[in-house]
Formats: sequence, structure tokens, C-alpha cells
Amino acid sequence: RCVETAQMRSDVLGTHVSIRLGDAFEDNFLRTNDTKKVFCNPPFNLRLLDLGPAAQQFVKSSDFVSFGFAPTTKAEWVFAALECASMGENGRAVAVMPVGALFMASSCRAVRKNFVKKGLVEAVVLLPERMFPFSGISTAMVVFSRGNESIRFVDASSLYERGRQSNYFETEHCDVIYDAFLGDSEFSKSVACKDLLNGDCDLSPKKYLVEESVVENATPLGIVIASVKRGATITSKQMDALLSERPTRFRYLSLSNITN
Repeated sequence: RCVETAQMRSDVLGTHVSIRLGDAFEDNFLRTNDTKKVFCNPPFNLRLLDLGPAAQQFVKSSDFVSFGFAPTTKAEWVFAALECASMGENGRAVAVMPVGALFMASSCRAVRKNFVKKGLVEAVVLLPERMFPFSGISTAMVVFSRGNESIRFVDASSLYERGRQSNYFETEHCDVIYDAFLGDSEFSKSVACKDLLNGDCDLSPKKYLVEESVVENATPLGIVIASVKRGATITSKQMDALLSERPTRFRYLSLSNITN
């Protein structure tokens, strides 16, 4: 169905487009030495083990065996590796990813660090909410190229027109985003790769573009917490039974209270 739709669009536009249907991870399906531009919008929230044998074999190839892929690694980074293998020496690739893949630890952290260490990440552009009618997941576009010593973070989350089923960009929004991509602005900031590698290699633009508020006489949460364990659902009725009308030394934190 996708192939037929793409072919009809190509015919209407009067352009020649070569359309192929198959497993993108099969040997040499997409990979050439002169590809200048690659764009990938893969399915969200899959893992490497969900992608099939060709993808499993791909990450074991000589080019990517050192990246630290694991069966539970987010598939978005596997597709990113395919893009990097598909673009030419001076090419550029763009991948759409859920924001969670940019900062979640576990098996993605080592992979992110290797992408950054090898200079493959050029920029990360945070997209507005509801850009896709089929999903409300927060997303970003990650730009890949070679030889990058810093990464440009762009927060485009506030630049959009609200639609009935999804939000969209106007031309002026694209112009602002492109200018922010080219240099530091109120929407963008460049961060050296070596600084990112010193931490968890968090690639979420919000981390670097939101000014931290100064709180006087504050106590870091880590000092007053003995341990953090997996929580349990507490119903409103149970919470009402725990509430006190008098001030106590205890406070209840929900997930919505915790941003980092």
C-alpha cells in the first residue's frame, strides 16, 4: 500500500522516483558511496530484537560491532546506524526519534556515547507536540554527518500552528528553525562533544536550553532520600487516608513532580 501511494504521488508531481520494497537491513539494499541525503521515520518504541535477523546481523558488522548494541537497544538507534552506513562521505542523514531515546539510560546510553564519540551527531531538533496524527509521543529530529566536534541543540517545540488532528509548521517556522540550526540563538545552543561524553550523553535539547532557576536554601533531593524503589499505584481513596490536616515532615511526590 505504501509503495502504491508513493508511486501515485510521484506521478502526480511529475517526478521520477525509484521505489524499492524490502528489508532495509539486507546487504547493500540502500548503501552506496555517493548518497547525499537520507531521511528515516522508523516505527517508534521497537527494540533491536524486534527487527529480525537482517538487523541483528547488521549491528554485528565490522562498522558497528563496537557501538555496543544490545537486544534491548531502542530500534531508533539501529536505524540511525543504517542511515550513517547509507550516507556518502559528505552526506547528511536525518532520523525522527521519540525523545525518550535521547536520554534514557540502560542499553541506549553506551550506543549514544559511541555515536557522539565518533563525531556522527551534528544536531538535535526538538519538535512540537502532536506532529503526528497517530501518536502523541514527544519527538525530535537527529541530524547525522561526519567529523562533528560539537552538537547543535535546537528547541522548536514552541514553533508551530495548531491543527485539528496534529500540529504543523508554517514557512516562517521552518526559517527560524533553519537559522537556529546554523548558529546559536534563543532557540539553539552548541555543546562540545567532549562535555557530553563526561556525563550520560543526554541528547535532549531541553537539558541545555532551559535556564535553571536558582532556589535559595535548597536541599538536593539525593541528600534526603535513603533509597528509590519501584513504586506502586496509589488510589485517590488510599491517598485521602494518608493526608494530614496538620503539617508533617513528609511530602508525597508523583511522577509529574519529577522532571529529572
